[in-house]
Amino acid sequence: MRCIKMKDIVIFKGTGAYDMMQYFADKLDLAFKEEGFESGIIDLNSLDKMQFADEIKQKKPKLCIGFNSMSFNYNNIAYYRYFDLKHLSIMVDHPIYHIPTIDLNYDNLYILCNDVGRVNYLRNEIKIKNAYSMLLGADKNIECSSDKRDKDIVFFGTMIDYEELRKSWKVKFGKPINKLLNDAIEVGMYNSFLPVHEALNISMSYNGYDKISENDKMKFQLVLLPEIDGYLRFFNRHKYIEKIKTHKIHIYGNDVWTKFLNRDNVILHSPVGINDSIEILKRSKISLNATMTLVYNGITERVLNSAMCGSVVLSNYTPLLHEIFKENALLVDIKDMNNIDERLDDLINNDSKRNLMAEKARNEVEMNHTWNNRVREIANLI
Repeated sequence: MRCIKMKDIVIFKGTGAYDMMQYFADKLDLAFKEEGFESGIIDLNSLDKMQFADEIKQKKPKLCIGFNSMSFNYNNIAYYRYFDLKHLSIMVDHPIYHIPTIDLNYDNLYILCNDVGRVNYLRNEIKIKNAYSMLLGADKNIECSSDKRDKDIVFFGTMIDYEELRKSWKVKFGKPINKLLNDAIEVGMYNSFLPVHEALNISMSYNGYDKISENDKMKFQLVLLPEIDGYLRFFNRHKYIEKIKTHKIHIYGNDVWTKFLNRDNVILHSPVGINDSIEILKRSKISLNATMTLVYNGITERVLNSAMCGSVVLSNYTPLLHEIFKENALLVDIKDMNNIDERLDDLINNDSKRNLMAEKARNEVEMNHTWNNRVREIANLI
């Protein structure tokens, strides 16, 4: 059993899809160290809780951090409440997926979300006062070159059969809930900027559920928001990518893609971890991002990593992305993609233009959006 040596700042490392949570923990820890803080990682997969308790008696950390809901229980309650520790949860996913496993009534719990809409959800719907906005970060040490870019467009992401998901609602729920869900996704499909919880709220109001108690509303959200999010996320992902008709797109995802994009210009690869994706981005001219409804007033780490790797970002338009990248990304609304292949021609075949955009985008991320920037934000906040 590895010995735990308690630090001022403790970062919990767990497991997650594509090794993302492990990667984030490592990069955040490195950034804290580079910024002069005493930090260390505790791996939840090999945690000895009794040893942790003994170490706490010797030295109390000033702050413990976990991505999403990564922490643990001690004597059947959240460790941070038991030991009276300050805990920071950095949400990568929508918080609705993790609310059941978080002690929301603990005063020294802080939650950071990478989308303002999610912060508003926590403050207004869940009544959490210590919810704040913080974008994810990129590794400032990523090196890139404009040479050997042999992939025109790359996309990293799985697909679920959203059509079958919608059909499953007829079995899982009664007619009133089916109408509620269907109305919510109709709202979401025609308002790609709308957070999923707002789409549900509009549907609930329209269908006469706006007078129910806060407790019942929470129950609705816990059950129905993942269904709405699941449908809209993958519906929009499919509809955005299918607009590209002629250029080769390398998709690193699962076999479900073949149902929706079984075309000559789509090359399907197996999913890869985040470290491998970074190496692929270094060889790509353009990286595709499609986060309608999912992240509108925020940004995913993939966009930041793409910029650091010198791959020009193609994404649905959001005000925040435009604020960050200006004209150094190709931001196209899903309803305005009729000439997308022509616009891609101009970028893919014009190396000097594309390389200049990539250089400016990387400079912006390197200056303002690395994990080191986020460490400074955390220090100022907490």
